[in-house]
Amino acid sequence: MLVFSERLREVRKAKDVTQVQLGKMLDYGYTAIANYESGRNEPSHADLCRIADYLDVSIDYLLGRTDDLYSHKNYALYRRLKNTTLLDFLLEIDNEKFNL
Repeated sequence: MLVFSERLREVRKAKDVTQVQLGKMLDYGYTAIANYESGRNEPSHADLCRIADYLDVSIDYLLGRTDDLYSHKNYALYRRLKNTTLLDFLLEIDNEKFNL
């Protein structure tokens, strides 16, 4: 899992998170994170999810399945909903209900 170890280190440093901080979040010592980054050990699925959530990146990015750090976020939906009020939403539902 060489890609994981490289990307973990890269993202951790870019987010200004130390090995100690990440280890504490996982209830590990910093050596566990150092072992992930050197490729000696791999995290469990649960810990992989926690690492991705903590660093706010996609698991697919950490594992090398995509080069998009934020593939877990739907920015098109976010942009659409950003300025939408509850009234706008209810009116849209009402219009679809009556095919207006």
